[in-house]
Amino acid sequence: MNTQSKQTILLCTIGSAGDVNPFIGIGQNLIQLGFRVVLITSQYFESQASSAGLEFFGLGSSEDYQSIVACLTASVCNTPIVQPDRRPGAG
Repeated sequence: MNTQSKQTILLCTIGSAGDVNPFIGIGQNLIQLGFRVVLITSQYFESQASSAGLEFFGLGSSEDYQSIVACLTASVCNTPIVQPDRRPGAG
């Protein structure tokens, strides 16, 4: 049995695949360097993270993630999304 324990790296990101996928790649590289890597992100990405060899801790549910994405992309939110005022001279 190895008497040295691996150092653990926690990677945490919230967002879409464009935010999560780079962290999965970083995690894979860290594993190759001998670290234990835990990815903390939306439950939606569990399969992807596990397939890449990362340990996983999920935030929320896959349904939560899909609901948020639908809300942001199709404007089906019950709550309005506040957008910055980009008019010249605005705030």
